[in-house]
Amino acid sequence: MSDIDFHYDVVCPYAYLGALKIKKETQKIQAKIRWIPTLLGGLFRYNQSPDIPAQTWAPAKLRYSAIDLVRQAQKQQKKLRYHPQHPVRSVEAMRLLCMVNSEIRPLLSIQLFSAYWEQGQNISDPKILNNIAKEVGIDVDLFLDPKAKEKLFDNTKLAHERGIFGVPSFAVGDRIWWGQDRLHLAMQSLGAPKKQFPEGRASTDPISLYHDFSSPFSYLGVMQIPKIEEKYGITIQLKPILLGALFRNIGTPDVPLFAMSKAKQNYMLRDLNDGSKFWNTPFSFPKKFPIRSILPLRISILAPQCTFDIYSSMWEKGEDISDPEVLKKIVTNHNLNWNDLLENIAKAKKILIENTTEAEKKGICGVPSFHFQNSIWWGQDRILDLLDAVIS
Repeated sequence: MSDIDFHYDVVCPYAYLGALKIKKETQKIQAKIRWIPTLLGGLFRYNQSPDIPAQTWAPAKLRYSAIDLVRQAQKQQKKLRYHPQHPVRSVEAMRLLCMVNSEIRPLLSIQLFSAYWEQGQNISDPKILNNIAKEVGIDVDLFLDPKAKEKLFDNTKLAHERGIFGVPSFAVGDRIWWGQDRLHLAMQSLGAPKKQFPEGRASTDPISLYHDFSSPFSYLGVMQIPKIEEKYGITIQLKPILLGALFRNIGTPDVPLFAMSKAKQNYMLRDLNDGSKFWNTPFSFPKKFPIRSILPLRISILAPQCTFDIYSSMWEKGEDISDPEVLKKIVTNHNLNWNDLLENIAKAKKILIENTTEAEKKGICGVPSFHFQNSIWWGQDRILDLLDAVIS
């Protein structure tokens, strides 16, 4: 039997969804869960992150994240509601969880999650905590025991030493995965089957994909398009945008990776490699990053058939696609005339600006972003969710 460590804080809605998912998923492969209460605020302090990261997000990202949370909750047949004072102090609740044995902890955790995220109760109130304690048959005031503080501190320190910077996080051996939407990767490492494209008949409604060569996540997302189009007999319209211009317009750092904590940066690189393996798409981080992607984007507008080779050139072969000679070689390999394309570059410039403006108006906050039936799915990790909607 294999073990998986589950680091969580009841103040996080995604941790609640992760708790619901992990109970189901581990039963399928008879894996054993270690529920490890971990103070999210403590992790933020370890990594010198804001106490409420969402307060630093662009409004477009806030709006998208709220919609995405609803979707993810619906998949777990849950309707979450925020406490009016969210985030409520969760220290006492987390200390209570540290003081119960491994058999009662999953039940108590779900009770606390439900109290906060479904019933809107104030889990910082000792009376409410004691009422929940009575419901599950444990002693009251356990969170006041000095050992509770020590145990929670040790759990949070363990998480930090593992490289964990947020919850929910899952650990198998020395590997970690962050986010309830990465649980399937943790399960896969324990022998669970790999997620596949859903079966069914696809909608004929149009799908647009907004992308920029400068993003490795965009690379992983765009490179799946041929597989999707072949399987479902559909066409996905590629819409190049200026990601940097979009970021500046909506109030996001030009290179979000550089604004992250060191622990999160390290994790993101591992996450990209995980995505590469999941999609069976070769990936290598280039030596030159970030790159100026304006010319490649304009060329891809004039010669869409070059898009996949331009992505591969940068994110598989490590070439500098801002170099006209690199692009000229790709164009020539497609039997196109480089000079003819350059003569129409003004037209491509206009379309690129229009695409970027269009993306902003639709509420897009990053790439790759798919637009289908007036809804957005952001990230290569939302492709399977998109397809569930496309074939429903």
